[in-house]
Formats: sequence, structure tokens, C-alpha cells
Amino acid sequence: TRLQRSGVFPAINLTQDINNFYLRAELPGLKADDLSISSEDNSIVISGERRIEAREGVKYHRSERDAGKFSRALNMPGEIDAEKIEASLKDGILTLVIPKAEKAKPRQIMVN
Repeated sequence: TRLQRSGVFPAINLTQDINNFYLRAELPGLKADDLSISSEDNSIVISGERRIEAREGVKYHRSERDAGKFSRALNMPGEIDAEKIEASLKDGILTLVIPKAEKAKPRQIMVN
């Protein structure tokens, strides 16, 4: 029987500085080949499949690690430059550096 998920997967933190948004997602046990990342309009979509080896002939006392396909869409809080997004995966943490669109960055205005 398929268990109901206990939370949202993957867990995500989204931060920003003046030039970029930084999206960090927890993806333990996944490899880059298991993931698909796309950008449409002003959103980022992370999807993939988490595989967990099935054990035959065993009785589970607890089964909290869910396997299967997942997809998570996140609307960004400002306009982005999708052509310059960089992604890296290290120690189960996916990090996206998402540059802000030039028109979304704060601009210094000179006083004459």
C-alpha cells in the first residue's frame, strides 16, 4: 500500500541578495541524472524520481521514506534572467543561483 506523504518534497529555502535569488533544495540520495529543472515565466520547476530499493520478503515496522516521481513549482518573488541560471548538486543539496532580471534590480538614482 502506498503511504500518504507527510510533507512537501523537496524541502526548499529561497533567499536573495541584490543580484540573485538562491534556491536550495534537500534531495538526499538523488543524482543529477534523476532531476529535471526548468524555468517558465517567473517560476522554477524541480522534478524527478526518487528510487528506493524494494526489499522482498521483509516486514516493515516503519516506512517513512517515500519513493516515486515528484514535481515542485516555485513562483519567484521577482523577475529573473532564466538564461543565466546555474545549478549544482552536492551532498544532497541542490543549489540554484538565479540572477534577477536587470529591471528587477535596485538602481541608484543620481541627484542633480
